[in-house]
Amino acid sequence: MEKITDKTGRIAFIGGGMMAEAILKGMLHKEIAEPEMIIISDPSAGRREYLEKTYKVNTTGCNVEAVKAAGFVILAVKPQVADAAITKEVADAIPQNTTVLSIMGSVNLDKLHKLVPGHAVIRVMPNTPLAVGCGMTAIAPDENVSEEMLDVAKAVFGSCGEIEIIAESAIEAIAAVSGCGPGYVFMMIDALADAGVNAGLPRAMAIKLAAHKTGGADFCRQRQNGIGYRAAPGCFARPGNITGRHNHCRHTCA
Repeated sequence: MEKITDKTGRIAFIGGGMMAEAILKGMLHKEIAEPEMIIISDPSAGRREYLEKTYKVNTTGCNVEAVKAAGFVILAVKPQVADAAITKEVADAIPQNTTVLSIMGSVNLDKLHKLVPGHAVIRVMPNTPLAVGCGMTAIAPDENVSEEMLDVAKAVFGSCGEIEIIAESAIEAIAAVSGCGPGYVFMMIDALADAGVNAGLPRAMAIKLAAHKTGGADFCRQRQNGIGYRAAPGCFARPGNITGRHNHCRHTCA
């Protein structure tokens, strides 16, 4: 299998938190990169030790050290510490033709160009199911990103879920639907489980029933060639059943 590191050389992460780990785990699980070709910079010695022992990658506490020989850099720190983590010294240490990818949610391409001037940059909006290989990631490259480096980004995030290539103008809407969406689904599961408990079900059973229906419903959607519930009411909402009565009321009682 071709490795993305055949194209990039060393891959550097600035930030070794949960999202960085999810990306790393996907890359190694799909065997698209070798651990010895990855270096992760993180200020926590305990975190560095954990990543080294668990994934056999290289780590450092110095961002400059991480990026200085990298052919692909992934910025995986929180947006509020972007300026402190990606200083001019760090930016100057990034090799000239290296592509920089950011998962810092609210940091747009203009800001990224100021942080790492002279580099092709890719803005990415992942979501939390990335951690279990079921992420949905939107990828917005700037006009300087080569097809080869875009393919690298697609491979990285394709290793831990589904991807969409988008224009940056769509990022905010995607953040609301996909980035925040899992949180709303968790709230919905809790609400359904609470309703089940109120109706007399044991909580463990209520949670299991509520949670399982989300995966089952999405599987049904996929079997219907990806069309949504509203476009395929015959799948669930038939005259006389509970869902059908709700669907009728939604369209006639508003």
